[in-house]
Amino acid sequence: MDIDLDNMGAHDVDSEKVVSHIQNFADSCEKAYETFSITGIILPNTIENVVLIGMGGSGMANDMVASLLGETVSMPVESIHDYNIPKYVDAKTLVVLTSYSGDTAEPISAFEQAKAANAKMVVVTSGGKLQSLAKENENICLDIDYKSQPRFALPYMFMAVYCIFEKMKLVDKLDMANILIALKSCAAKCDLSVDKATNDAKILAMKLAGKIPVVWADEKMYSVGVRFKTDLNETAKNFAFCEQLPELNHNAIAGIVFPKNAVHILQLSSNFASTEIATRHLVSAEILKNNAISSDMIKFVGTKTRVEEMLLGCLFFDWVSYYVAILNQQDPSDIANVKYLKGKL
Repeated sequence: MDIDLDNMGAHDVDSEKVVSHIQNFADSCEKAYETFSITGIILPNTIENVVLIGMGGSGMANDMVASLLGETVSMPVESIHDYNIPKYVDAKTLVVLTSYSGDTAEPISAFEQAKAANAKMVVVTSGGKLQSLAKENENICLDIDYKSQPRFALPYMFMAVYCIFEKMKLVDKLDMANILIALKSCAAKCDLSVDKATNDAKILAMKLAGKIPVVWADEKMYSVGVRFKTDLNETAKNFAFCEQLPELNHNAIAGIVFPKNAVHILQLSSNFASTEIATRHLVSAEILKNNAISSDMIKFVGTKTRVEEMLLGCLFFDWVSYYVAILNQQDPSDIANVKYLKGKL
């Protein structure tokens, strides 16, 4: 059956109307920043390293902030998606644990280990066991007051984690005015009512339908690329992968020959990439063209900061993933396989 993205009512498979979270992305960012930027977070100045721990949609915010911290601090920063903390964690480590539900097994396990290591801890959650542990042990707990699946709470999770380090003066204060202008413009151009002939999110989704999307992202946009990959998995029920430049130029670039016509490469290029990385993107694009590989280069031109670029990328790809779900005739809210797996653990 051919699906017309301009006639969404005829193919409404969105049982929980999760599109409303995408439409409200900018407002959520604004409200979350207003909430967490004035939170009284006091941490000692003895911190020598940072570990961020979270899974799935809750862990994406950690990856984004860790990438930003890599440019502003001299201390080691590590974002982990696992049960265990590194052996070096001690009283001079700040451990940030994120779990939207508060009942995710991995950060709960990491909490107990970080407590035993006498680490400084900050928890970001909407409730559950992790919230209880934080309050019982008198740790800082930033409460998320937003009802959604974890991936759609990214504006709240990101702003909460970002504001921890803003309070520590390790990242810049956000220019929310410009960020909101960019996000609202994107939302207006990608919304359901915008014709598929001029809606960039619908155009890209139609290219991806029936393909395996593979994101080739440089370091500054890699966390956004991984989030897009996971959105395609969860929202659209689509195979998708993400690889990082320049590493992919040493292996993946050789593996584009087979199978034929199976993938669509999305080169995700940052405005803030180095000259060397920008050149690698261009040469990689040339190789893809010479080998007749379906591909697009995506760059959010005009963004003034990396945070603006990251959030704009997340919002745009939320729309793309949603439209791919519609084309796949999959309920964007359904995550049956994830629930099945958790029920078996």
